Amino acid sequence: MFLVVSYQPEYVILTSFDAESPEILKLFERRNLEEGQKLTITCSTTKGSKPLTFEWLKEGVHLTNSKYRIANDEDFSLLKIDTISAKDAGNFSCKASNAFGSDKHVFDVHVKQTPHWIVEPRDVPTKVGADIKIECRASGLPQPVISWFKHGKPNRFLTSGDFLELYDVQHTSAGFYECTADNGIDKPMKKIFRIDVNGMNFLI
Repeated sequence: MFLVVSYQPEYVILTSFDAESPEILKLFERRNLEEGQKLTITCSTTKGSKPLTFEWLKEGVHLTNSKYRIANDEDFSLLKIDTISAKDAGNFSCKASNAFGSDKHVFDVHVKQTPHWIVEPRDVPTKVGADIKIECRASGLPQPVISWFKHGKPNRFLTSGDFLELYDVQHTSAGFYECTADNGIDKPMKKIFRIDVNGMNFLI
C-alpha cells in the first residue's frame, strides 16, 4: 500500500492506494491440436495495478511473425493462430508487467501431424539366393509406426521398423508387399510394391 501526503495551507490530505504486481490466471499448461485447427490462448490477470502491459514469446523469443495475432485489453491478452501447423508446436509464454512487478505463464502447445512419406518402397527385381533390403520411412507427430504385409496379410516373418530385410530369397518370396505408416491421425498411409524373383510376375 502506498501513502500519498498532500499539504494544503490549513490541512493535510492523506491518500492511500494498493500497489499490486500482476498475477496471471493459470488456465491451461498444455494443448494438443491437429494441423489446420485454430488456436486461441487467453492470458488473463487475477490482480495487478493498472496499467498492465503484455508480452508474448515462443521459446523465449518475442513473436514477430504476422500469423500470430495479438489482442490486448486492460487486464487480459489474446494470442490467436488461425491455421496451426507443426512448426507452431512449442512453448508459448505470456508476461504481464506493471510498475510493481511482473508474472509469466508458459503454455505448451503440441501439434499432431498426419504421416508424410520420406522414403517410399519401390518394386524390386531380384534372383534366387539374393539378399534384399527395402526401406519405408515416414514422418509425422506422433512418429508413425511402420508395418509390413504380404498379399494384404500380416506375416510373422516380416520385420517391423523402417526396413524389410529378406535373406536367401526363393521363388516363394515373390509377390506383392505392403508398407503402412500409422500414427493414429487420419487413415494410415499405404504403399504396395512388388518383389520379382527371376522375372516371376504376380497379379493382386
